[in-house]
Amino acid sequence: MDERGRLADKAQGPAFMQIEGRLVRPLPPEATTVSTRKFWLVQPWVIVTIVMAIMVALVIPGLILDLNRGF
Repeated sequence: MDERGRLADKAQGPAFMQIEGRLVRPLPPEATTVSTRKFWLVQPWVIVTIVMAIMVALVIPGLILDLNRGF
């Protein structure tokens, strides 16, 4: 194997994956089986749609009242 081949082998993957020595240790088994909690009971797009509908419901009557008062 030539010099380039050895450099290419060493350059495989990101730098943080090439750390060796005492810093690197395997994850404990409980760390790999942790289940994630589902925090969103309602989808975020539903919340955004409801908030936008409330804003439009408040803005349109105010706009109509402003137009009536102005003319």
